[in-house]
Amino acid sequence: MTFEECIDYVNKHLEVRYATANPCYQMNRMIEPVGCVNHSFGVAQPDVEVLYRNMNQSGANWAVNAMLGNFHNGEGKILMTMKLNTRPWGCGSGRKGSWNNDHVQWEVCEPAGHTYNGGTMIGYDVKKNQAYFDRMWKMLVAWNVYVANAYGYGADAIHDHAESYQAGYGTNHADISHWFAKHGKSMDDLRKEVAVILKNKKQSGKKKEETETKKQKKITVKDLLPLTDEEVIKLVGPVCRKEHKKSGVFASVIMAQFILESGYGKTTELVKKSNNCFGMKKVLSNNTWANSTWKGDIVKVPTKEYENGKWITIYADFRAYDSINDSIADHTAYLLGAMNGSELRYKGLKEAKTPEAAIRIIKSGGYATDPNYVGKLVDIIKRWNLTKYDYVDEENASQPEKTPGDTTNFPKTPFMLLTYNYGIAIYKKTNNQSKVKGTTGKGLFTIVDVVNGYGLLKAYKEKRNGWVFLGDSANCKVQEYKEMVKVNIPNLNIRKGPGTNYEVTGETGIGIFTIVEVADGEGSDSGWGLLKAYQSDRNGWISLDYTTPA
Repeated sequence: MTFEECIDYVNKHLEVRYATANPCYQMNRMIEPVGCVNHSFGVAQPDVEVLYRNMNQSGANWAVNAMLGNFHNGEGKILMTMKLNTRPWGCGSGRKGSWNNDHVQWEVCEPAGHTYNGGTMIGYDVKKNQAYFDRMWKMLVAWNVYVANAYGYGADAIHDHAESYQAGYGTNHADISHWFAKHGKSMDDLRKEVAVILKNKKQSGKKKEETETKKQKKITVKDLLPLTDEEVIKLVGPVCRKEHKKSGVFASVIMAQFILESGYGKTTELVKKSNNCFGMKKVLSNNTWANSTWKGDIVKVPTKEYENGKWITIYADFRAYDSINDSIADHTAYLLGAMNGSELRYKGLKEAKTPEAAIRIIKSGGYATDPNYVGKLVDIIKRWNLTKYDYVDEENASQPEKTPGDTTNFPKTPFMLLTYNYGIAIYKKTNNQSKVKGTTGKGLFTIVDVVNGYGLLKAYKEKRNGWVFLGDSANCKVQEYKEMVKVNIPNLNIRKGPGTNYEVTGETGIGIFTIVEVADGEGSDSGWGLLKAYQSDRNGWISLDYTTPA
């Protein structure tokens, strides 16, 4: 398969259905994937729904980001059970740590008809199952290409569970190679196929790369069709940022509208026919506005409108554009120039202080009839961290006051940082002039080091390239590290250190406890938590596998 065929194959067979009852999903701990771990379930069960139900329950002590199955009923499907950057409980821990901390993971369903003795398949019929295996292999190659491309790691970072153990980052399991070998395949074969596809994609992708430069060419729907959703965002995001700089309308809002209203610029009938990403009709409330990029071309397509409490379908004339760039520019010009009587329809949009405030102005101006429009856009912005495309005039922006080298006002690390609104910028180094990696979003984050008034986020601890300024009092607040968890079993061991290799000193019983530190260690997929009552001597740790957020 080519790269484009792999992406198309995955998109046709991908279903997102999060296992919301699973305690790992509920912990919602994020990772930055640098590789992946392929698993097989180790049970003769081809129906992915059966295994999904097993994962989607409060008592489940395992979790993966996706499942591949149903190859007994045609080509099969990929069921995404958690976000790909949610920390999984997949490979456990080894002598060096755990790949759960930085490897996205999935399980593959095996065909019916065999049993197991330890890690050995008994009664497996190779000839009977060859067609099943071939369908599985095609999907597995495409899926590995899809995820590797999304996170930018190479084929050499693709592994199975057995290899995680061999490398010292997982428990001792035989999957997935124990199954591959029966059909003359290996993990090396998987890596080779993925490597060739990714290499060919790079060689044929020069035109796409050119569109990401500052002198970006005009983008059309044809440019977007072979791309993943994440690639579309990376391509269109800079266009929205340029529009934000020119117009003052938040790039994150423009991008979220683009995603919601055009299906990432490639799924709606309107955008395919006309490059019209925002449902811009030929006539909008009898309005005209300055700086319109529309040249007068139209297309007629059906559209849904929400009237009298229900959705109806009507046919209307819509604007057609030469490019998506023109569609974005005309849409922004409309938002800033449309009138409602003698006043601007979206008055105050350019002066809005936050993306959510801008969205509410757009909704209240009558832009959308969907009653859930604001919430949908806010969710999209958070999901893709779209505020990283918002333009900031760094030369004229006011800088927060800071005292370089002064760390006396901060607690001893680790401590927690609570962020408000849409979060704060993440810098590669400890100064505001360094390149920004994005924003934290709203939430609670662990700080593991402080330098020059900047805090190092725990997710960036190893490479030390993720810093936030702790003096941004309008958007963040320092507080003592603590996490409330509920212990779900009556006899959870308390150990002197973070791992099953430490001595047991007691048991917790069922209840709610305060965790003041989290560390990796042997015998726990989700980490070990230091109980607040043992904070001074650091000698009371529990496995978080048996807890849920309180």
